[in-house]
Amino acid sequence: MTSPAPLSGRIALVTGAARGLGRAIAVATARAGADVVVLDLGDQTAPTGAGALLIPPSTSADLAHTVDLVAATGRRALPVVADVRDHQALTQAIHQAAANLGGLDLVAVNAGVAGYGPLLSMTPEQWSNVIDVNLTGAFNTISACGPLLVEAGGGRIVATASVAGRQGMPGLAHYAASKWGLIGLVKTSALELGPHRITVNAVAPTLVLDPDQPTPDLDLEASADEKNANEQTPQPPPHALPVDAIHPGDVADAVTFLFSDQARYISGTCLDIAAGANARYTA
Repeated sequence: MTSPAPLSGRIALVTGAARGLGRAIAVATARAGADVVVLDLGDQTAPTGAGALLIPPSTSADLAHTVDLVAATGRRALPVVADVRDHQALTQAIHQAAANLGGLDLVAVNAGVAGYGPLLSMTPEQWSNVIDVNLTGAFNTISACGPLLVEAGGGRIVATASVAGRQGMPGLAHYAASKWGLIGLVKTSALELGPHRITVNAVAPTLVLDPDQPTPDLDLEASADEKNANEQTPQPPPHALPVDAIHPGDVADAVTFLFSDQARYISGTCLDIAAGANARYTA
């Protein structure tokens, strides 16, 4: 007798679902049996100064492709175009989507952007581009979804953090700050929402390579002297395991686990998916 899919009968929301990690999470969640609301910016206004972002914003065509991939699993896929920076519009969009599908049980707080720039030359615009999406957008998503999960009698929230949220990273002050803040938000949310049978966790991936996205060059703004110094200074391998990067599916599988009943007593934690790079953390 075939065992039921672990997320059968559940309804999930994935933000930043148009491609990359979000797309992988949406598809993995659907394969596990859930219907999925796939939410992304579409062709709305991207963060200003988009040229300062490492990867260009996704498009409505990207979102449509995710919908097709989810539908191919046999589960329902509901596309939603919304900006996680806009609390009111995001709340309205999420509540309408939940009403259309019959509720909400699982939330992947995944929408995020990254930029690169030395701290002393970073502009306020570069800073806000990343903080507004990664941290304020996460708050907006959790505050919009929380009442729906309380109404449902419980649920799961999993946020996408980063190894940059567990250690300093030169050139990524805004990104690291957003992910450190996100982990603090996750832990506090776990304490406040736990009495409502809602678990809240984070995953912290290392570098994720996606064949559908360009590979960012983090060294674009380094001077020739800096590059020479880096080449002359022995650098420890970033991972304990012999890999340069992981894949979106590696992270999606972890999120699916945290969504499942197997993780019903896991809350307030940050799960490192870092190929052993996390072994160097001091705490």
